[in-house]
Amino acid sequence: MSLFPAFSEATGAEADEPQSEVSANRWLENSSFTESVPLPDDTPEKLEACQLEKSSSSSKRKADSDYRLHSSHKRKKDKKSNKEISELLENNYSGHSRPKESTSFQNETFYVDTRRDTSYLLCDFVAGPHQPKYKKIVKRPLGWRKSNRSHWIKPKRYYSSKHKQEYEDYEDEKDRPKWDHDVAMDLKSTTEKLNRAIHEDPMNIQAWLKLVQIQPSLLSLQPRHGQCSLSASEKRAVADKQIAILDRALGKNPTNIELIKERYGLASGLVPADELANQLRKYLSREPFLVAGWLELAKIERSHLASCSIPKIILVFSSAMDVVNGWRKKHANAEVERGILELVLACGIFLQEASLQEQTWVMLRLYTEMSLGECRDPNGIAELQNIANKKAEKLENDAAADEDQLLLSGLPSSELWLRVERVREAAHFLPAPDCIWAREGDPQRLVYPDDMASLSQHITTKSLGFRVAAVALVVLGVPPLPFRDCTVKCLSSYTVLPNLGLLASGYPIFSPDIILPRNWIGDAALQIASTCGATAWKPALGGELYRDLLYNSFYKFATSLPEQEESIMMSWCLRWETLYARLMPTNQQTKSYMRSRAKKLLKKPNYRTAFQLFRDFAMLDAALSESLQPADKILSATIQASRASGLKWRECSDRAGLCSIYRTLAEIWIQEGKTSQAITLLCSLIDKNVDPFCQNPLGQSTIEDCIEKYEDFCREILQNQTQETLHLVDAFSEDFLTNVIACYAWLMVLSRNVWIAGAMLEAMILRLEQLGTIKSKSQKEIVYEIYCAVMQNRSRNSSCDTGLLHSIIERALSEFPDNAAILSIQAQLQNTIRQISKLTSTAKIKYSALGHAMRILSLEYRSMLHESETFDQSDGAKCEPRVVAQYEKVLSNFEFRHCPLLWQLYLRYVGFKATPETIRTVFYKALEDCPWVKALYMQGARLLPEESANIQDLVVEKELRLHIAPEELELLKGE
Repeated sequence: MSLFPAFSEATGAEADEPQSEVSANRWLENSSFTESVPLPDDTPEKLEACQLEKSSSSSKRKADSDYRLHSSHKRKKDKKSNKEISELLENNYSGHSRPKESTSFQNETFYVDTRRDTSYLLCDFVAGPHQPKYKKIVKRPLGWRKSNRSHWIKPKRYYSSKHKQEYEDYEDEKDRPKWDHDVAMDLKSTTEKLNRAIHEDPMNIQAWLKLVQIQPSLLSLQPRHGQCSLSASEKRAVADKQIAILDRALGKNPTNIELIKERYGLASGLVPADELANQLRKYLSREPFLVAGWLELAKIERSHLASCSIPKIILVFSSAMDVVNGWRKKHANAEVERGILELVLACGIFLQEASLQEQTWVMLRLYTEMSLGECRDPNGIAELQNIANKKAEKLENDAAADEDQLLLSGLPSSELWLRVERVREAAHFLPAPDCIWAREGDPQRLVYPDDMASLSQHITTKSLGFRVAAVALVVLGVPPLPFRDCTVKCLSSYTVLPNLGLLASGYPIFSPDIILPRNWIGDAALQIASTCGATAWKPALGGELYRDLLYNSFYKFATSLPEQEESIMMSWCLRWETLYARLMPTNQQTKSYMRSRAKKLLKKPNYRTAFQLFRDFAMLDAALSESLQPADKILSATIQASRASGLKWRECSDRAGLCSIYRTLAEIWIQEGKTSQAITLLCSLIDKNVDPFCQNPLGQSTIEDCIEKYEDFCREILQNQTQETLHLVDAFSEDFLTNVIACYAWLMVLSRNVWIAGAMLEAMILRLEQLGTIKSKSQKEIVYEIYCAVMQNRSRNSSCDTGLLHSIIERALSEFPDNAAILSIQAQLQNTIRQISKLTSTAKIKYSALGHAMRILSLEYRSMLHESETFDQSDGAKCEPRVVAQYEKVLSNFEFRHCPLLWQLYLRYVGFKATPETIRTVFYKALEDCPWVKALYMQGARLLPEESANIQDLVVEKELRLHIAPEELELLKGE
């Protein structure tokens, strides 16, 4: 009898039959099983999918429960009703809300992401937290315990599909979506493209350089074994590979400057200096006429503390001069003589940094007298020279009196030597044969022309006269103004001028006001200017005479050049005096002398039609008066005189200068709030029927007509522009096209809005890019300056977001890293940022040495604001370590480790903030990388008086300019 009556009716035959596959699942069709579930097939694929689906639901629940049980996020407990609590207890679940089950993916295969693949970001994920966090439990001798810190396990995300396209599906990389970004595939395709480009065109320098730059990224894709950065051995392996690539590139392009600088710059951190110098000498034996190779050899010889010696480095420059001069005798052309001027510039800056000013004056006098023509105003030069001689004689007596006073002061020997050395360095910068009143006792002042004959070569090309004068003035410490990237590269393709660029950042180009605060840029830049023309920026002893001699040099060079270049040279002189008046506090007597001398210059007949001179004189008068009213009067009177004479500005010889007068006056009125007058003035430039000084506002139809005329005129200038190269004279003069674009942009800002003006400037930048010439590239840099000035005016007048201005500045600096005006605007914006982390986030840009100096000085300025309680003191402790970290990071790069400016800034900062041990460490690090810079020794002697004897021995060992020896000082004290 059956135990269950329900089965008693089954026959024996039916009981003995084997159960079929369908009958095995017949219980699922029982009426007690209400939910209908689809029966899976018995195929292995379906069974696997079913098991995978079951495991996904279980893993989802487990991941969700683990995430909620071990989550470290604390939430405020909400009050729950009794019904909700009972439901939670029944479900045995925590207080978090249960996620809804996703039913759309139950019958589909899902994908597990364990590598943080960004291509899944637009896909719907089935389950799993984004970054699950678990507590790490470790076994201890006394049992299992929780770890002190939490351990982040590898994240897992479960996605419904792979929403990913291959890289080749996109014809243009700009069309590629941001989520579809595979770094490994990008680097692989980039490497293939570069190798293909190099194989097809071995002369493609940019392809070689990009292939070198991509090597560290290729190594970073390999398994790191938990390391985040490259180890020292890996960095060396990457550098060896980069050097091998550059050797191949130099085999195809043996005379390229960029490849030579990159190759030996990388090797400087791997190979000893003497071995690297021998390698370069072998290379120069095959390419003896390569100027860049000789300059790199001089850089290697001077950058090593053990082998650095001033006569040895001067011998390198002399050998280079002899070799290049021999090449010039066989192949006489302007390019060879430009190479000679490259050597003169590098050698002159080296002599100035080593404080050998007597040798510098003699060398430059030989070059200018042999290469420039006769002066057209000898009487004026003689008059200026007589004034300078009287001041020089008075300076000699004043320096002797100060020295005697110091000897009687009773100061310690270290402090006494430092002060006497400074007095003599400020007063004794001219060679003794030129100073018949010079005191005896300093034999190093006796420098004769024969001593510098090996460094002097005659420049015979007449078209290089302006370049000869510009090189001499830059060596004497005058920054090229305006200081632009294209101007510096046109002056020299090898030598950089960060010291002069830091000074030039205080000179405004478009905005008439002082861009940077004087108490910040003046204090930093003027202290660091000691490596290039320090005497010119000293307000007391020697400074006035040095500036008078510079003015005499400007006037002498200008009267020796053609008439067209003469006015440009004197315009540079007025700009330099404007910069000095802005940065240095001057007394009323000095201001009156500078103003009267400039007025006397403009009264000369050949300068009366030079409108660029009048514009620069107006800016000088505004700087001396510290007001814009004098500039307003001068520019208004110039415009009235030009219109009264019937001069057509499109046909005059200096139309760019006249257009710059309109632009500058309009900017002054914009700053003063005279909007309607500025619109009328800008319309009168393009429409002769409009009176520029009409008090009644113009109609909208007239303004629209003027805007259309500006657009047509700019298009016409771009179509008719045929000049492709950028001459050095053009770099220092006003550009007609960019001045018209500036007037056009300001008119659109005032009459419409700043966004339409920005769209117009973007279109102009695109058009200049399409031209693809060196001249258009320099114009593009100026348009970027206009763009930044327009956006800065918007952010200044309204409390708006400056993100757009920051993006424009980053675009401009990525292409023109040495533009002082754009860097100063960026520094001013960074000084207003309240979060310190954002100041260091801009380090992603590839800055130049000048850019890094300006960026770190912004951090220093922020530290000063914290000390003065301008910002929150709780954030002030973050400033000092960030500044030090930025200096260390920049100076560890081979491109900047031999930059005197950065080391002087670093030593200046730690002198204010750090302990004597830290100062000593930084000082000797600076000497290891820049042993030829005397200013570093003087800074060290001031900050470390106990190291004065060692510093004096080092100065004597390196044969730097020592004005007074310690033994001589003791004898003078005894007398």
